[in-house]
Amino acid sequence: MEAKTEILRKILASELKDGKFNVNGQVLNLSVEGTTGYLVESKSKQILGAGCVFKEPKFVHECSNVGHVFNLIGNPEHRYKLLKELSSYSRSSGCYKCILDIDPNEVKGYKENTKFKVKDLRMTATPQEVEIKLKSSFNLREMEAEDLEKGYLKLLEQLTTVGNVDLKTAQKTFERRSLCQNMSTLVIEDTTEKKIVGTATLFTLEYTSEGVIGHIEDVVVDKNCRGQGLGKITIKGVLKWAKDKKCDKIILNCSEKNSPFYAKCGFTKTGVGMKEYFD
Repeated sequence: MEAKTEILRKILASELKDGKFNVNGQVLNLSVEGTTGYLVESKSKQILGAGCVFKEPKFVHECSNVGHVFNLIGNPEHRYKLLKELSSYSRSSGCYKCILDIDPNEVKGYKENTKFKVKDLRMTATPQEVEIKLKSSFNLREMEAEDLEKGYLKLLEQLTTVGNVDLKTAQKTFERRSLCQNMSTLVIEDTTEKKIVGTATLFTLEYTSEGVIGHIEDVVVDKNCRGQGLGKITIKGVLKWAKDKKCDKIILNCSEKNSPFYAKCGFTKTGVGMKEYFD
């Protein structure tokens, strides 16, 4: 554990703009481009635990944010304390929920000591080069700002709550997401109808022990276009992207009901996703 905390300490320390590490047991907040790390030190300056949260800008839930906790290390007691701090930070910075992926054998401890509850399965796949074939009337590409006027938000409404979001607000969110160099959104456009009919988002995070991991979010295909294999093509596109971005593996959270689809795309069950909702 000491080796992992030392690696993370160096990563976070390199982003420290002001002050020094706290030495009286308080939490030290280090922020850079939406990722916030917390370190806890005892009076003896020993690092007791560490963690990070990536604040993902969303188009859903009225262009709110989601906090993704990662690199959470330390003994169980310190991890629970850190998670509470990271969750509190997420809530105060405009997130509507906070997510943590864990192994099934850790669920009991987190349920008993935090407000996080099991919500989804965690599924994992290996990034790979894949052949993608689409009908000539469909175009698979990276999202552009103009897609907001091609039914992109209405498509997301088929997945979850978007809320009252006007074009100007959505454009600002697109700009915020564009500033996240670790995030890309894939879309399928029906070029005949000039309409977005499929999408998925990929963002990457660097883990101290597992390398670069790609996270898939917000996968949906228009209900009028289902049954044509567009869902599998969307996932293939993301797997290829993850390969290009040199991800060591790729993960997503899904319901038990949707797990057979992702299994057909090469994903296997490897854990659970726990979440704390704030609204």
